Amino acid sequence: LWVKKSHTVFAAIGACAEAGKLNFTNKGGSKFDLSGGFMQLGWAGTDTLDGASSSTEVVVTNAKLFTAGMYVSFGTGAGLNDNANAGYRIASIVQATNTLTMDDTITEDSGTSIQGFLPTLARVGAPLENKNLTITFEGDTGGAVSKNLKSLTVDINSPVAWQTDEITTSGHVSEYIEDRRSIKLSLDVLFREQDLTYFYDATQNTKVNVIAVNSGGTGSICTVNLPYCELEIPSVTTSMPTVSLSIAGIALGSSGEDSCSIVFT
Repeated sequence: LWVKKSHTVFAAIGACAEAGKLNFTNKGGSKFDLSGGFMQLGWAGTDTLDGASSSTEVVVTNAKLFTAGMYVSFGTGAGLNDNANAGYRIASIVQATNTLTMDDTITEDSGTSIQGFLPTLARVGAPLENKNLTITFEGDTGGAVSKNLKSLTVDINSPVAWQTDEITTSGHVSEYIEDRRSIKLSLDVLFREQDLTYFYDATQNTKVNVIAVNSGGTGSICTVNLPYCELEIPSVTTSMPTVSLSIAGIALGSSGEDSCSIVFT
């Protein structure tokens, strides 16, 4: 995972998503917020060459501004050398002599700038809009029923235990162990006569198959499926002139890791 902040490019190596949140409403685009951790932090700042280079060794004024494995470019403006938008990889660093050993031969003059590199990329696809969302519930007895919800939120928590206590020659975490996954959902709906079934299903522990499909046309379809949901007893909220139900639930599994699927087609 790469990100540029002002004059520095950071890299989160060995990243793992541990939590994700989907929030569907009737406005804007569908959004999936992800969070987690990573094993190793890398960085490439901005510096200058302390001497000309015509080999794989580059001497800078402060090697502490870089870590091995990062990518850099040289020069700026019309004199930018970014290896045809591929960057130059730092193979190793000797801090005592401020020397960066590169994978490729570098031919640059003394005083040339060196900075962290991120490639120029084009965005792919377009955001999926919530206005194209359809949500259906299917009970134990079958029969999918379309639902007009005010909102639907799915919280996916899949934590890992980073093995920070291990002594490693690399000096950073190198292993993690998956912990127990938990998937919860919450929804808000206007209280209609037939919605009393939510109370019955909650008291009977009825499994509900929740399916949310956001379609932007062929090739731009996202389907979120929670096939074994148990919903809790709703809470009733009055906001004149309407009455709403707020319902929490949990996504269970039946065989293996089948409590949730997210498919793009």
